[in-house]
Amino acid sequence: MMYNADCILIEPTGARSDDDTLQLEHGDQEHPQQRCSLRQMSLSREVTVLGKLAVGAWVCRLQSPFAIQPGWRLRARLDGEGAWHTYDVRRASKALHWNLLVERVG
Repeated sequence: MMYNADCILIEPTGARSDDDTLQLEHGDQEHPQQRCSLRQMSLSREVTVLGKLAVGAWVCRLQSPFAIQPGWRLRARLDGEGAWHTYDVRRASKALHWNLLVERVG
């Protein structure tokens, strides 16, 4: 796998609130920064995989011990770029490594 980006996985969390209600306080847990492979999908592949054209669909491949699921987020910075971008995880599957279908936010 050819790594071309720094990635930070962001896991949504929920903790019981301090008062006696049954509400959850939502938050995020950032996992340590790591290297990943982040590639933009071609327009024809977006339509084939997603069934529609999604602006900003990318594929991210990485090694991780975490059980990544749709609803997680990813912050990534491609090599040679200064800006970090946020992506929503749409699909996640694992074989030898995690294969994530992500969509850029904003």
